[in-house]
Amino acid sequence: MTGFKHLLDRVEFFESDDISAGFLNNRPIAALWEYWQSKRGSEPVLRKSDIDPIELRFGLGHLVMLERLADGDFVYRLFGSLLAEIAGFDMTGLCVSNFKGLVAQYHRGTYERCIERGRPIYTLHRAESQCNGRVWERLLLPLGDHAGVLKYVMAMVLPAKQPAEMAARLNQRLAAVG
Repeated sequence: MTGFKHLLDRVEFFESDDISAGFLNNRPIAALWEYWQSKRGSEPVLRKSDIDPIELRFGLGHLVMLERLADGDFVYRLFGSLLAEIAGFDMTGLCVSNFKGLVAQYHRGTYERCIERGRPIYTLHRAESQCNGRVWERLLLPLGDHAGVLKYVMAMVLPAKQPAEMAARLNQRLAAVG
C-alpha cells in the first residue's frame, strides 16, 4: 500500500508504509528511519534491546515507545518530554484507551497495523478534538521483544513547525490518494 486517507468524525489523516529516504522531508524523522534501517540491517525484526537511547539523543524529547498488551491495548512506556510539553499532557504509563472515541481508534489502529505488517508507517494527522486541531507528523517503527516477537512500536511524533505549511502538505497528500 502506498498510502490512503480517511476521515473519522474529525480525525483526518494520511498514512503510508511505502517509505524511502526521499519520502521523509522532516530531518529528525528521516534520521530515525535511517537509524532503524541501519540497526535492523538484513534482519527481519529489530529487537527493542538493540536500541541505544544515547544514539537517539537527537530526538529523545519527541520519542514514544509503546508496548502491546495481552488485551490488544498499547501502553506508553515512554512519552517524550518535549512532546508532552507541546501536547499539554504526558501519556507515560497510560494506555491508548485513555484517549477517547475516534482518537483512540485511530492511534490504536495505526499501532496495530505497524506490528501486524512488521513495517514502518508514516502518518500526517490532525484531530480537531485533540490539541486544538494541530497537525502531527509521525514515524512508527515495529520492534520485537527478546525472542523477536513484534510487540513494541517506537515512534517519533512532531507537531507542525509551520502549521499552515503542514496543513497544506496534509491536504496535498490526501488529494493525491484520492
